[in-house]
Amino acid sequence: MRKINKIISLTFIFLICITIKSYAGSFGISVSPSSAEPGSTVTVRITGNNATGRIDVKGSNIQLGQGYVWVENNTQTITGKLTGNDGQTATVTASAISLADSTTADDIKGSKSASVAIKKKETVVETKSQLAASVQQTPAQQTQAKPLQTQTTRKTETNNQKNNTKQENNSQKEVPKENNIEDQGTKAEFGISSLYLFGVKDNDEKTEVKFTPEFNINVGEYSCTVESTIKKLLIDFDANEYKDLVKVDGIDKELTSGENVINIGMKNTDGTEKNYKIVVTKEAGAVEENKPIEENEQDKNEEKVNNENKTSKKEKKYIKMPVLAFVLMIIGIVVGEAVIIFVGYNLCNKKKNKSKHSKTIG
Repeated sequence: MRKINKIISLTFIFLICITIKSYAGSFGISVSPSSAEPGSTVTVRITGNNATGRIDVKGSNIQLGQGYVWVENNTQTITGKLTGNDGQTATVTASAISLADSTTADDIKGSKSASVAIKKKETVVETKSQLAASVQQTPAQQTQAKPLQTQTTRKTETNNQKNNTKQENNSQKEVPKENNIEDQGTKAEFGISSLYLFGVKDNDEKTEVKFTPEFNINVGEYSCTVESTIKKLLIDFDANEYKDLVKVDGIDKELTSGENVINIGMKNTDGTEKNYKIVVTKEAGAVEENKPIEENEQDKNEEKVNNENKTSKKEKKYIKMPVLAFVLMIIGIVVGEAVIIFVGYNLCNKKKNKSKHSKTIG
């Protein structure tokens, strides 16, 4: 009984592990049809299984409609035109650039590819005489003619195989020349071929930032607006063999409310320069909007304190004024009394002198 319980427990744990693995984030790529003629259009499908983020797409012997897709647990499609020759293979490669598991937020890395065989349609051409013979022959004649037709067919197939082998060898010799021409054209294009912006929020969540106009190698100025929750930006670009010549300024700083400028410059060895400018406007948050109100309240408090100080000074002045008047009044009284005493004293002396003088005459 215990052994049976152990087996059941192990089986249950195994099934849980398989279920968890099946829900892990991943991505895939497919191309349809699997074979097509040169110059025809094919469809590339990139699927994000429980995955969110950007996947870059590159191809050989095929011209793709765009260089990347953004998946969010869904499938994105790209059309491509086959540029290779008969007998070659077109390959499309998808690489995870900033892809993460939608559930655990773990990074998903790696690349996957799918291919298309480039083939011309085989056409069977019958001459008028063969058609007439096949129509006019009786069943018995057709039966007799089968061995002859089989031999003729074998000879024809052998000759066709020889011709196809020669054509394939010639096409393989010519392919490097075409590739060299394409490489020379790519080297002649100086500048940034693709550029993407990603915003990082306070919780380190990444989101793609769209700017206007759409990026073009020959357009120098762009603008975009981000939410107040975006604290900084990440930049991703492709400049082919000129990537080491690119210098980016303003991407390492934290965003502030209002305009933030990112300058991208590159200078070639022959002196050629190209500059790109992105003006990023960050929206003001709720905290920043309340700052002016707080400043106004502080100003009001300061004015109130100043008014109180002025009032107290005036009161002190009013208190000092009566004291000064009282002191002056006392001084006036004392001086007045002194004057009265002095005048009275002089009058008394004059009366005494007059009385003495009158006694002397008598």
